Amino acid sequence: MDDTLDSEDSRIISRFSTENERLQKRVKELEALLTRREEQAATRPVAPPPGAKPADGGNTEVTKVMQLLKMKDKTLAAYAQELEEKTEKLEEVVSELKEKNEELTNWLAAVQLYREVFEHDPSAMIGLDSEGRIVNFNKAAVAMFGERMHILMLEEYGKLELDKVDPSLPARVQHAFQEAKVSDEPVTYEGVNYRSVVYSLLAEEAVRAVMLRFAKA
Repeated sequence: MDDTLDSEDSRIISRFSTENERLQKRVKELEALLTRREEQAATRPVAPPPGAKPADGGNTEVTKVMQLLKMKDKTLAAYAQELEEKTEKLEEVVSELKEKNEELTNWLAAVQLYREVFEHDPSAMIGLDSEGRIVNFNKAAVAMFGERMHILMLEEYGKLELDKVDPSLPARVQHAFQEAKVSDEPVTYEGVNYRSVVYSLLAEEAVRAVMLRFAKA
């Protein structure tokens, strides 16, 4: 059964409702006709012609209509039950979607907060993906390494020439990818002393990214 009420279900229920109203109206008309015939028969009894079948005063037609009406009512009730079940499932889906939306809203808020903290961190921050490509950096990294950071986006980190910052940096980055290590060493770049930190970001016990951080000492 589908989780949502489709247009075909709506059309079927609408058709049965209309048919029920028509049959109920016809029943009332036949009942009124039967009442009039009974009153006429009571005041002016007339013997049926020889060989003629006794008149039933419309009882046969009324019975047929009532049987058809009951059958339609039964079918309509089945569709109404199905509609109720679909409505309940739809409400469950809507409730679940609301919860997911709240979770997504909170997650986006957390991501935005992280972005704000990352972007305005006074330390130069550079993020590398599992393939060693530069995928993220902040304003402080641009101030330290220059506008070429924008050109190096998605490029392999070797093009950053970290060995010019400190000869040990490339090896430290490689170790972070291979062994999920954290290294914290002082370095000097262009006459400025930094505390350099290289650390791994793990997912499912595997290195998914490496971060470089240069904080002025």
